[in-house]
Amino acid sequence: MRKTTLLAGLALAGLLLSAFAGSILAYSGQVAGQVVVSGPDFTIACGYDWTLKAHVTESGTGDPIDGQPVHWQIVTTPDSSDTLSDTDTVTNASGDTQTKLHVGSAYGQRAVEATADQVTSQFTVDCEANGLPPTSVADSTTPVSSSFNWALVAAAGAVLAGFGIIGLRFARR
Repeated sequence: MRKTTLLAGLALAGLLLSAFAGSILAYSGQVAGQVVVSGPDFTIACGYDWTLKAHVTESGTGDPIDGQPVHWQIVTTPDSSDTLSDTDTVTNASGDTQTKLHVGSAYGQRAVEATADQVTSQFTVDCEANGLPPTSVADSTTPVSSSFNWALVAAAGAVLAGFGIIGLRFARR
């Protein structure tokens, strides 16, 4: 009876092990297949914080990965005061995460990398020393423009010329 109970127990353990072994051994977690980094698509103002975002998808299905650790680092910068608010973040259910890049006062190009598993993506942004800072409390999405509005100058000139012509007509009477 002892042998029969022992053999029955071993058979049951083998049956349970074989039933669950496939799911236990097959699951190794999701592996990042693509990391896409995005940020301002315009020349930014130096001296301010700018949001950078990463979107991580799975290598096999392309589905977003929830809970994926992402490591951020500045790889090139002309200013040693440039910093990231977080160098290690985690994706949400949509596969998204973000950090803020604080850009120092030196103008020039910055490159930031985001890495998930062994997949790395780089984002490059240009900073110009002149320009207005973002004035909204919302995300930094307003472009910095240093070009002069010549259309306004032309319109003002036309108005002044018109007054001049009218003034000459009245002066000749």
